[in-house]
Amino acid sequence: MLLNKFGKTFIIAAGILFVTLNLAAWSVSDFYLGNTTPSFSARSLSMGNTGVFDTFSPMSINLNPANVTTMDAQIGLTADGLFTRNEDNRSFPLYNSFDTFIDDATYSSNINLFDDYGFGGFYKRNLGNRFVAGLGIAYLPVVNFKGTYDEEVRNNRNSDNDGYPEVIAINKINNTGRLNALGFTLGGGYKSESGMQIHLGATLNNMSGSSEYRKSIKWTTWSMQQSINSAYSHRNVLPDSLYSNQSDFSGIQVKLGTDIKINKRWGIGISYSLESELDRDSDIRSIYGPDTTMAIPSTSTNIIPTITESELKDKYILPARLRVGFNYLPRNIMLTHFNTEVEYTQWSGVNSLFKDSWDIHVGVE
Repeated sequence: MLLNKFGKTFIIAAGILFVTLNLAAWSVSDFYLGNTTPSFSARSLSMGNTGVFDTFSPMSINLNPANVTTMDAQIGLTADGLFTRNEDNRSFPLYNSFDTFIDDATYSSNINLFDDYGFGGFYKRNLGNRFVAGLGIAYLPVVNFKGTYDEEVRNNRNSDNDGYPEVIAINKINNTGRLNALGFTLGGGYKSESGMQIHLGATLNNMSGSSEYRKSIKWTTWSMQQSINSAYSHRNVLPDSLYSNQSDFSGIQVKLGTDIKINKRWGIGISYSLESELDRDSDIRSIYGPDTTMAIPSTSTNIIPTITESELKDKYILPARLRVGFNYLPRNIMLTHFNTEVEYTQWSGVNSLFKDSWDIHVGVE
């Protein structure tokens, strides 16, 4: 009985740990870095984002180029899609009873679905009894810049008396774009007389993409009318603002990997992605005025719209990543695959203020 209770507790704890380790971060405000796309393979994701040593999924070649010659099949094709649901609901103050102390409140309710897609394939050929060679190609997203956020600022003053609070301003963030990789993989393997196998692979990714970041603050007609009717201003003094940043990316990324199949039950995989500096060309535009949609200033304000445009050329850095893991096939009645991996990401190479990260990935099938 004690063993059964311990076993159930262990399974629950392992499940919670598994879910926690595989939660994906998504930030609508992190436009500079974007959101890194995880392993673009349904099987790898279901296995805890593992796959540094894999014999099934063609897309795992992106995790480790050496996988191109470990696949069970001689040829394979795959097309994959990824959908990310991001929900952000907030309000301040939390309860309407705070209206006595706080005049304005912020409300937002954002439920968005973001999609990605990619495809890949490989071909391997035995060269005699000992050697094998393989080729692979893949097109998939690496970084996703997409994000949408809408926020309303409302006037809570006397809202209990006159109904629903009036909208003062609407704040928006709207990001689009992604960074894609078109990769070509070359690999080779050797099988010894004892059955041990060693595989090596390299991937050259042609990185390209574009992104656009738009942030706006728009005052409502009600707010403008309050300003015009004010005894102090007698005119609209509430300027709208719009900021946009359009960027194009281009560059090269190199990945190296090795697989060692010790025997029928144990396999070890190691992959390393070199730090890559991509060229980023940006067009920045900001508008500050009473109404960003108007070509001439409104007659009810003395604020003249100010338009600022600039160009910026800088580097977008993809950090170096090292991933080490193993695959184990236990002696079960049903065929079972157990993967565990550790990934080190050198974020300090992107910015000296960033700290390097360690990630653990575990999966069982």
